[in-house]
Amino acid sequence: MSSAPAMTLSGIAAQAYSVGYAHHGDLDLRPERFEAQLYLIIEKLLGPDALTSAQLSCADSLRTTDLYLTIACAQPTDLGWRRFTVAYQRYIDRIARYVSSTNSEAQELSENLLADLFLHDSTGRSRIATFDGRQSLATWLRVVISRRAINHSLVNRHNVERFDRDTDVADKSCVDRMESEIRRNRYGAILSEALEEASESLTDRERLVLLLRYEEGLRLVQIAKAIGIHPSGITRKFRQLHLKLQKKIVSILAVKYQLGPETIKECLLDIVENPAYSVLVFLKAS
Repeated sequence: MSSAPAMTLSGIAAQAYSVGYAHHGDLDLRPERFEAQLYLIIEKLLGPDALTSAQLSCADSLRTTDLYLTIACAQPTDLGWRRFTVAYQRYIDRIARYVSSTNSEAQELSENLLADLFLHDSTGRSRIATFDGRQSLATWLRVVISRRAINHSLVNRHNVERFDRDTDVADKSCVDRMESEIRRNRYGAILSEALEEASESLTDRERLVLLLRYEEGLRLVQIAKAIGIHPSGITRKFRQLHLKLQKKIVSILAVKYQLGPETIKECLLDIVENPAYSVLVFLKAS
């Protein structure tokens, strides 16, 4: 982050809390509770004597929006668990169906997982509190489900082994679609506003170029002729336009919504992969 030298751990916690609140809403989680839990996670990951710079770097790398939700659930709060169910119940059900041999086994696996996450372990801590934000909550849940399936022998073992072969994804197309849905639920409103604001930053001529290309389907040579520039310059023009839009979107997400670098990367990935996001809607409207 550009302001890293002046940023404190408390400041990062406050910013992360604000972003989590914006994404998930009021979960009856106090800022000081969130900050205290974030400190505990960083201390567990780095040790009690870590340098301040290492603590700041660690805090900035964590999936704090997911932590906002899981800390509320671990507290626990009814609002937190309701939000968790809305955001992840379908995802859990689909992963359970994928790794299970039958629908009844999948249903049992899904129901048991939710109960286990809510109940306390031998240390008296809610099991969902073991999520530390080093990976996305979706990835963490995917691993927990597949491991639990193996432990309870509720599964076609070949499916789980194939599912867990990669630390990232096994059935990439299937899981990517599900994670895309989660990203859309999490960032949809923010990204739509960012795209609209970014489109408004373009000049009339720039909007025309994009509309001719993506709405009318004209070839680059035809667009060059239509706007009166040499054909050799149209490719460079498109690169400049795409870069301008990207920089504007990144700026909006970082400044207006105070998202961190990793979260912004996730948002940009969602824009690229999800056809629901299209700057054309705003270009035509303007």
